Amino acid sequence: MIKDHRGFTLIEIITVIIVLAVLGLFTFSFLDQAIKTYTAGTRQRVIYQEASYIMERLTREMRDMSNLATCSESTFNNSFTFTRRHRTAEGVDNLAVTYRRDAGTNIMYRDGSGGMPHIIGRNISLFRVVRGVSGSTPSACNCPFSVMLTLQTGDQSITLDTTVTPKNTGTSSYSDRCFNGDYEDTIQ
Repeated sequence: MIKDHRGFTLIEIITVIIVLAVLGLFTFSFLDQAIKTYTAGTRQRVIYQEASYIMERLTREMRDMSNLATCSESTFNNSFTFTRRHRTAEGVDNLAVTYRRDAGTNIMYRDGSGGMPHIIGRNISLFRVVRGVSGSTPSACNCPFSVMLTLQTGDQSITLDTTVTPKNTGTSSYSDRCFNGDYEDTIQ
């Protein structure tokens, strides 16, 4: 007499183990990729925020540039010096400002305001200011600058590029400011 044994055969057990192993492999692979993507996105966001801060600070001060002495050259690598028209809230009389990148340490400094240089950012692999933008003809009232900034940490990097037209160049007063050649203020 054959007894009725209920259970699993060896083939059924091996089949279940293989199916569960494949499902587990896909599940953990998916989770691992999601974690790596989140981590990379977080690092990229931090780099972007740092680059945005540096670019915003630099362009705000460049818009208040008063002299065109810096326009005698066309490309500035790692250093850019200019004179602002107005004082900052600090009220320091020295209006000369220099943004410079130390190529050895990849640290960007802001010199000026009559004191010690301030660290503006780290991991700066490229800082370039180019006078004139393609298709533009610089004049006393229109001296656009292209600013390029690259931050890099490990395998993450971000490059920001913008155009700045100083609003106070070509004039010693507010009576005839011009904006990228698009229009001019004439105050009478």
